[in-house]
Amino acid sequence: MRNSDIDRKVREAVVAARGDGPRAVSLLMKAAQQDPALLYAVTAPYLQGILFHAVQEALKKLKGAAKAKAGAKATAKRELPREAMDALIEELRQNIPSPPPPPAAPPRNAAEALASLGRDPNGPPPPKAGKRHQTAMHTLAKSFKFKPRRGA
Repeated sequence: MRNSDIDRKVREAVVAARGDGPRAVSLLMKAAQQDPALLYAVTAPYLQGILFHAVQEALKKLKGAAKAKAGAKATAKRELPREAMDALIEELRQNIPSPPPPPAAPPRNAAEALASLGRDPNGPPPPKAGKRHQTAMHTLAKSFKFKPRRGA
């Protein structure tokens, strides 16, 4: 179902409810219960959150049941049942990001350093700086040159 169809259904519900929000929601719920395509189209953007909430609630129940069972047996075991863990891993497997790439090793020699910069060490040398550029660099270097304090 397209977004335009959903918008049309929402507008129809608002018009039928004469602007009453809760009544429009009620009408949309009835329409969604009768039309599975509308129900899916409305809930699809929120499906992952809905399922995540369902899994969290199931885990709470399983943990509560496991704690009650462990308390009854007086065991120190704090694990989920194997079936619950398998279901959880299967559910989360689709959203686990891949591990980050390992950090790059530092270059071992000048050729590797140049290669990492995108320069071919066997390629042509870099171009010579022009006279104006050389003068500017010398002036900058002289301005930052260390000067000892006088009288100290």
